[in-house]
Amino acid sequence: MRLTLIAPVLVALLASPVLAQIQQAGELSDTEGAFQKLVEQCDNVDMLVLRGRIRLQQGRVPADTAAMSQTLMEEGFKLCGEGDAAGGKAKLEESLALVEAKASEIYDAQAEAASQPEPEPEPTAQGETEQKPWWQLW
Repeated sequence: MRLTLIAPVLVALLASPVLAQIQQAGELSDTEGAFQKLVEQCDNVDMLVLRGRIRLQQGRVPADTAAMSQTLMEEGFKLCGEGDAAGGKAKLEESLALVEAKASEIYDAQAEAASQPEPEPEPTAQGETEQKPWWQLW
């Protein structure tokens, strides 16, 4: 009896690290390595902060806007790596403005659609609106 209760728990505990490795979930070394490459290319703290803000906004916009933003961001870090930190920062600010404007546009459209009043029900032939009895919820 105890074995039937404990066996599924043990299988789940043993399988979770294996699944995490298969899915490459939680491997900090890969993200840390990518970030380290970025810092080696350009160690300007302002640009790294801008990169973080851009990355947060990219998940809120359509894929084409995110791709354009990513391209601008890569160009900015390339300029910074070549020694033009001001030009690189300008590219990152342009990228941030692009994704923030698109995210704001999407949010405003959704807020406007949500604020539209629902249409009133059509009156029936008797001149009254159709009402369901109190016990019918649907």
